[in-house]
Amino acid sequence: MPEDAAAKLTEAQERIAKLTTEITELKDTADTGLRNEFTVQDAGEATVTLPGPPSEEEDAYDKAMAAKEAAVMAMENGDMATAQAKYLEALEGDCNPMMLANLGNCFLRQKQPANALVCLDAALEMNPDSAKAHKIYTKAACALGDWEGALKHAQLALKIDFDDQIYETEKTLNSKYAAIHALTSQLHVAESDLEFAEKLAKQDQLREQRKKEQEAEVAERAAQMGGMGGMPGGGMGGMGGMGGMAGMMNDPDIQAAMANPKVMAALQEMMQNPGAMAKYQDDPEVMATFAKLQEKFGGMAGGMGGMPGGMPGGMPGGMPGGMPGGMPGGMPGSGMPGSSEPAEEFEVDDVD
Repeated sequence: MPEDAAAKLTEAQERIAKLTTEITELKDTADTGLRNEFTVQDAGEATVTLPGPPSEEEDAYDKAMAAKEAAVMAMENGDMATAQAKYLEALEGDCNPMMLANLGNCFLRQKQPANALVCLDAALEMNPDSAKAHKIYTKAACALGDWEGALKHAQLALKIDFDDQIYETEKTLNSKYAAIHALTSQLHVAESDLEFAEKLAKQDQLREQRKKEQEAEVAERAAQMGGMGGMPGGGMGGMGGMGGMAGMMNDPDIQAAMANPKVMAALQEMMQNPGAMAKYQDDPEVMATFAKLQEKFGGMAGGMGGMPGGMPGGMPGGMPGGMPGGMPGGMPGSGMPGSSEPAEEFEVDDVD
């Protein structure tokens, strides 16, 4: 992995670890201080079951209103158990966020914050802008030591309907959690940086892996070329023992050529059949690579024998004894240029 990617990855990891530690320490300090400000109760388990959809009986609504009035009177008298029972009865005929919030308040005042939250969640599901539900939720969350939940609902309640008591609660909570929230925002940025650094590191690993694979492919092809016999006719007399293989492997042009299937196929064909050189004479890519190989290995004695004006050591006049005057000694009786004697004329007897 390149140093830059590794450094970014390490930096992001260290930053996250540092911020996480600082946030944990601040939360512990905040919890200790807030427990001195608010009375925290044992949450217990939620046991309340809310009524289903209101009854469709004709007198259901009237019964619900009567039960609601009884619940209000019971609360005014401080009889929370009766108020709770009457609000549950009223909800059977008319379910609305206000009654659910009041029922939640009954549970809270009976030190049952878990049951209170069930009612308050149902109220806020029906009406997310219920200021009363948010205010009671703030108190219930404080009773459970859920400081962040309490702060959230206090701020929402104040946006909808100002309340002096909720304002003081929000101020107390925010004094402890403002620094925590600032560090939490920094933590989110650091986590995004870490994700980005991990992607960069992964890309670098893939590039390194591909580079090694390509180097291995080049080495394998070079080894295959090194094991071939020399090119007949004074060509490249085999690559084995030339001492230039290491130099070739470090030459970027040679590496690029070795990675080119067309060039490799052409070189292999010319090694096996020197005559194949002719069909690649007009291919600059193949010929440039061949010339580079000869240069790299100090030139081959005898060059590419037989190519007109060919590679170093080649025969300027073409193939030994060959054409300009035709094939060696000409083809007897062929009449081809280069024959030592003119072709003999044949006479054809007349046919009766």
